[in-house]
Formats: sequence, C-alpha cells, structure tokens
Amino acid sequence: MSREAAQQRLETAFDTHHRSFFLVELLGLEISYDDDVCIVQFPVDDFLFNPQGSYHGGLLAAVMDVAMAHLSKHVNGRVGATVELQSRFMRPLTKGPARCEARYTRNGRSIGFVEAEIWDADGNSIAQGTATWTLPG
Repeated sequence: MSREAAQQRLETAFDTHHRSFFLVELLGLEISYDDDVCIVQFPVDDFLFNPQGSYHGGLLAAVMDVAMAHLSKHVNGRVGATVELQSRFMRPLTKGPARCEARYTRNGRSIGFVEAEIWDADGNSIAQGTATWTLPG
C-alpha cells in the first residue's frame, strides 16, 4: 500500500470513528455474514507489519475479536463482551487479502463459546482463536 493510501485510510478512520469502529476502518475490515458465520475480509498492508516483516499478531487477535463481536450482535441481537480470548499463530501473514471466519461452538443465554480462524490469500491457516463471551442480561 502506498504511503498516500495508508494516510487516506488513517484519515478516513479518524473522520468516521463516531459512526464506525476506528480499528474496523483503519484495518480496512469488510464484514459480512453467511447464516451464523461472521466473515471478515481485510487487506494485508505492510504499514501494519511487525519488525519481522509480517502482519502484527496483536492485530490478528484484534481481527478475530472484532469478528466474534460482530457475530454476537448478529446472532443474539445484542453486543456481548469478551471474557477471555486465546490465540494461536501457525504462520506469518505476509500476503493478502486475508479472511477471518467466526462461529459459535456453543451459545447460551448468558455465556457463549466462539471460535475464529484467519487464512491468507493462498488458503493457509494463519491464526486460530477461541473465546468465551458473556451476554449482559
């Protein structure tokens, strides 16, 4: 991504943060649903790389958490909160676009268990996450 394009994305994120989530805009996340699955597609931009030359692991965890949050809202009609999130990283993400899918493994009235996975443009598994979510009464 060019410096100008990265600067434009940052400015858009700042300009729209009052009607959208800042990180969704900054990371260029495109969110959609297929039944009870939240699908997040995103570009792999080098300005978000760590010093080792791959997409920052903390941002991958954030993408999975965002996917799980949107899934909670989509399935339950209300926003939950992450109680705990575990992330596993299989390989570096250097090539995009990437795709994340989140789905419930169990969804109760007040607690839910969710899993997410991220793949690169070649279909390689990059990261997996599991989380416990609470739904406020």
